[in-house]
Amino acid sequence: MLTALLIVAFSISSCGDDDSEPSDPNELYGVWYLQGFLHYSDSDDHNRDVAGSKFYFKKDGTLQVHFSKDEGKGPYPITLMPGSGDYHYICDKEAGMLYMESDGAGKEMVPYPYSISDGRLYIVSPFFNYNKEEKLIWYFER
Repeated sequence: MLTALLIVAFSISSCGDDDSEPSDPNELYGVWYLQGFLHYSDSDDHNRDVAGSKFYFKKDGTLQVHFSKDEGKGPYPITLMPGSGDYHYICDKEAGMLYMESDGAGKEMVPYPYSISDGRLYIVSPFFNYNKEEKLIWYFER
């Protein structure tokens, strides 16, 4: 009986070691659920086909991506990663830059400006950042 209680107590205390939920809400690491994207040329929220899609930023620089409707036919229609899978990332918090591994030749690290505000993670596309009128920003919540 005592052994069973000790095992339960140990397993409860070890849950705090999980890096899926940081104590500081402004930390990048942890699980983020894709809510949609903002395209500032029309300023509407778009959230088609993203329910259940998540990005898990681990402390060791691993990024696990899961799309709920990943068709496996090239890039996911609205998001910044080519499909579900494991990638790498580097976060420069002071510069507000997130470098995420692409799936192309050489698996280069692509730079994305990012910010965390009011419980949301915002990642800006460097490919649609032409001017102040046209931006593509993906947003996530925990």
